[in-house]
Amino acid sequence: MYNKRHFIVYDIETTGLDPEKGAEIVQIGAVKLDYSTYKIDEENTFEIVLKPQSPSTADPKALEVIGEDLWQKALSDGVHPKTALRKFCQFIESHNTSKKYWTAPILVGFNNSGFDNPFTEFWMKKYKIIGQKRNDKPWSHISLDMFPLMFSLFGRDNMKNNKLDTFASMLGMSRSSDTHDAMEDVLITADIFQRYMKFTNLQMRPRIKIENKQSV
Repeated sequence: MYNKRHFIVYDIETTGLDPEKGAEIVQIGAVKLDYSTYKIDEENTFEIVLKPQSPSTADPKALEVIGEDLWQKALSDGVHPKTALRKFCQFIESHNTSKKYWTAPILVGFNNSGFDNPFTEFWMKKYKIIGQKRNDKPWSHISLDMFPLMFSLFGRDNMKNNKLDTFASMLGMSRSSDTHDAMEDVLITADIFQRYMKFTNLQMRPRIKIENKQSV
């Protein structure tokens, strides 16, 4: 079937907020979710650490977020960004059911529309991995951002901030440490996405049944 689009939940850790000012990706985490059940495919996860090419431009605040352990691992054992980004593209491409653009996986993240997607695309274009011809992105033009979707459920009242951790805690989840890890954020986001989709399906079923009865 041509409408089978799997979901790729992903997250990146970076050395700053603006790639045009030298901020780089130091970690990518991703997992594939089945298009119909939204279940995590534990055999199809992706995690890679990237070696910063301009470590002197790293924002100290960003380094506090990712933590010293990840930073040192990136400096010593990280893969060249071009190689890492190509591998990420290959991971996404491997879950395209027909290898055509209309079945390309849908990217899912938290604030990915405002940050992760444009950040990742900037460096992929910089290394000429994408942007060389029409429709050469391995992912769908459709993207799902859990950040605004969470607001549709919880609103802004009584929330201390808009971070992933805040929404996660409201759903009974917590981070294992104070520093961020892309793979851990991916699993938290995937859990939130699964809950949202199940909630949406439950809400839609009664409405669909009513509409079907009215159309008979």
